[in-house]
Amino acid sequence: MLVREDQLYVPCSWPESFLKEWPKQALRDGRVLLRIAGKRYERQAVLVSDPEVHAELSAIGARKYDFEAPAEPDLDGLWFFRMDARPGG
Repeated sequence: MLVREDQLYVPCSWPESFLKEWPKQALRDGRVLLRIAGKRYERQAVLVSDPEVHAELSAIGARKYDFEAPAEPDLDGLWFFRMDARPGG
């Protein structure tokens, strides 16, 4: 998980992989349940499509996980989902 401007994001590399079903479900529905330190949080997953935000998140992830950020945002190979409060919640 990553934090940018006090908002939580969940990265997903290789989202089109047949091994990962949750990104496809998040695109269809968006309702997710996060468990952090044993506590559950109902959230709405929103795919990041803004290249500038994507680049910032890639840089944050690179610093956190000690890898080199790509020169250009890879919107197809790496997705980020912003975890918003659920509507009406």
